[in-house]
Amino acid sequence: MKVSRSARADVEIAACVDFYTDNAPSDIALEFIGAVESTAQKIGEMPLSGSRRYEYLISGLRFMRVGKFPFLAFYVVERDHVRIVRVLHERRNIPDLLTH
Repeated sequence: MKVSRSARADVEIAACVDFYTDNAPSDIALEFIGAVESTAQKIGEMPLSGSRRYEYLISGLRFMRVGKFPFLAFYVVERDHVRIVRVLHERRNIPDLLTH
């Protein structure tokens, strides 16, 4: 299934890459980008496999961990594609971030 990302998810991914570029060995930012792409591919291949833990906040919302990184890719399965709507750090206040 085709996977797209919201503008907000793209901004959040870019912020993560900037953080890793500034604060970690140079290859970590590239590993993060690879993990995002790999996660998107997995979501496209098995869109119903993601956790529905936060579905009570947004109908149809699922998430999958971004590789070994402490980030979660939140997505919604639509009729003909999957849309990644947010990429958030797992230790943040997820319900608050998803509803504001």
